[in-house]
Amino acid sequence: MARSFRFVPPEPRTDLLTRPRLLRSLAGRWEHRVTSLVGGPGLGKTTLLAQAIAENRLAPRGDDVWIGVEEHDADADRLARVVATAMAGQTEDGDRAHRSAWDENGWDPAAVAGAVWHRAPIEACIFFDDVHLVPAGSTAATWLSDLVAAMPANGHLVLASRMEPPVPLTRLGTQGGVLRLQEEDLRFSDEELQGFAVRRGLDPERLDDTGGWPAMAELASSVGQRLTGAYL
Repeated sequence: MARSFRFVPPEPRTDLLTRPRLLRSLAGRWEHRVTSLVGGPGLGKTTLLAQAIAENRLAPRGDDVWIGVEEHDADADRLARVVATAMAGQTEDGDRAHRSAWDENGWDPAAVAGAVWHRAPIEACIFFDDVHLVPAGSTAATWLSDLVAAMPANGHLVLASRMEPPVPLTRLGTQGGVLRLQEEDLRFSDEELQGFAVRRGLDPERLDDTGGWPAMAELASSVGQRLTGAYL
């Protein structure tokens, strides 16, 4: 991969379909403590998040902070250090003095929440992409749950995952604090499939068997229809 997406989201490709209905939904992240984006691979979660961040750069409503979760982030200390790095705008190989200060502060969830509150009145949203790499019951899952509980009024989290995030959201959801986007929301609508076909110069009927799955639509537009199943 040409560039790291650990602390910076991928730049949206100009040939990708923009999905206004989902971007409008994600703009609601500024009114909710947690936005949960759940769907299987190939549904365009990362692309959608990157487009939302790019849109916010054009007309900022707050600060977006990006974290691409990795498998070793299942350890709470590791995840805490990664969040501290992202919040400080550093890379993991950044200033050693800053890293020492983070170690001294511990960067527990309360410290992260305090750093977010320190930005007030500016809103801050922390994106966690691939949260399914944090197993339920892990120390990092506990840390993330504590962060959800500690976030101040100007703080927001986006959790993108292939399965339900490993944090309890039911109570917060009953209080209106959770915005949920599910797999059915992420599939291409009929109108979006039509738009995708037009952008690719395809007969829309060629996409009839994709089920609205963005990855399948991309494959169907790139390889022969009879080869799509074999390719998958």
